[in-house]
Amino acid sequence: MGWIYMSQLLAGRDIASGFNRIMDKLFTVFKPRRKLRVKYNFPNPEYEYNQKKMVQQDEINRILDKIGQSGYDSLTVEEKDTLFKLSKKKK
Repeated sequence: MGWIYMSQLLAGRDIASGFNRIMDKLFTVFKPRRKLRVKYNFPNPEYEYNQKKMVQQDEINRILDKIGQSGYDSLTVEEKDTLFKLSKKKK
């Protein structure tokens, strides 16, 4: 049987393909499936959103005022990171 299988395989015919398909279907039936997690993203109420934007804008204004008075080199690492992160955010 092994010789016949090898000779057919070398000729380009896989005589075990039907058996392989059946085994694949059998093993996928018993394969554990991942549980789906549903996550709902509720938008912030308008007031909270506006408050958050106002705080961020105040922080940007404070940093820009400091740059205007003392120059960019006077900023701390945290201020530089904040300025970089807020400048990359979508409006």
